[in-house]
This record gives sequence, structure tokens and C-alpha cells, in this order.
Amino acid sequence: MGTSEHIYRELMEIEEEYRRLQRRAEYLIGELSRQTTSDTHGEIAVAQERPLKQRRVNQRYPLEVYVHQISDLMRERESMSARDIQMELELRYRHQISNIYQLMAKVEAANPAIKKVGRGIYTYDPSAEVPIFM
Repeated sequence: MGTSEHIYRELMEIEEEYRRLQRRAEYLIGELSRQTTSDTHGEIAVAQERPLKQRRVNQRYPLEVYVHQISDLMRERESMSARDIQMELELRYRHQISNIYQLMAKVEAANPAIKKVGRGIYTYDPSAEVPIFM
């Protein structure tokens, strides 16, 4: 009985730590989206002048989060299919991405190291990556 109680207590501690980390991640993502919206006010004014219809992607987090995560994934794997990328993101974030191809088009535009090389296949070229300065 003592071993079971110890395991149960440890599981509860892990669950509490997970909840704390999740709250912290949501706070940081909120800060990131607030920062990017204040940085892009000039870009929004320019975008409103052009009557282009934006293609909408059901994404919970700011694009920068996806660019960072997908770049890390591609650095590790060098080549992946869009469906594998979508499954990895859903495993990490536990939510549906309505159109992985539209999301990948945005990610490609943001990170030139990620290129589409075939039908739904993306590759990573570290020589093309632009260093991010913060």
C-alpha cells in the first residue's frame, strides 16, 4: 500500500507541475502575441490599403510559435511530410490545425531554410536560415 501511495503522490505532483507549466506557457504566448501586435501596427495599416483576402488558418498560437517549433522539427529531421509535421504539432499542442498547407506556406515565408520540395514534402536547408536577433 505504501508504494501505491508514493506513486499516486508523485503523479499528483507531476500533474500540478504540468498545470503550472501550461499556465506559464499560455502567459508567455499571450506576451508574445501582444508584442507582435504592437510591432506590426505599421504593417497592418499597409495591409489594409490592399484589399487582399487573407487565407485563414485555424491556429491557436501566434505564427512565430509555429515558425520556431517547425524550424526545430525540421532541423532534427531535415525532411518531413506536411502530415507528419501536423501530427507532431498536434502532439505538442493538442489542438487541430485546419489547414497545414496554408500554415506551412506562412512558415516558409517566415523561414527561408524551410522549402517545399514535393507534394506535401518539406525540407530544411541550414545554410539558408536567417539568424534571429533578439
